[in-house]
Amino acid sequence: NTIVKIQLKFGSLDNFVISDSADTIAKKLGDGEYKLRQVGYTLALEYLRNVGIKASKPDVHVKRILSNQRLGFFNNTPSEVDAVKLLGKMADEIRCNRTYLDNLTWIFCAQDYGKICGAEPKCHECELSAFCNYPRTNKSKRLNTDFCEHIV
Repeated sequence: NTIVKIQLKFGSLDNFVISDSADTIAKKLGDGEYKLRQVGYTLALEYLRNVGIKASKPDVHVKRILSNQRLGFFNNTPSEVDAVKLLGKMADEIRCNRTYLDNLTWIFCAQDYGKICGAEPKCHECELSAFCNYPRTNKSKRLNTDFCEHIV
């Protein structure tokens, strides 16, 4: 049993989840040495957040707003790992809790919540529309994403 292995090595599951970065622990739980059945990287990050670890969970909404289709932090839709790295760097730059930044981004995009930058965005309500690639007309400004280039 994976949980028993973790307890034997770390003394407790709590000790394990604080033994390394959220990214590293999520990789171990999602596809690494402590792989849990039916748990991948993103779901492992969600678990870590639910037990109080400051982490991002890069779901479809967060990856979409970071992509070239919206704010253009990536040349395409980022991988989960790249999105986590970027959100972590952004949170560090603005001295913000990673979970808070991730939640704020998700709420801004998610159906039945902010729903501003969802699959069908409400650009007329968005304060970021001047910086966005959607739709690709009448855009005069661009976000300065230079601080993120060394991450991915």
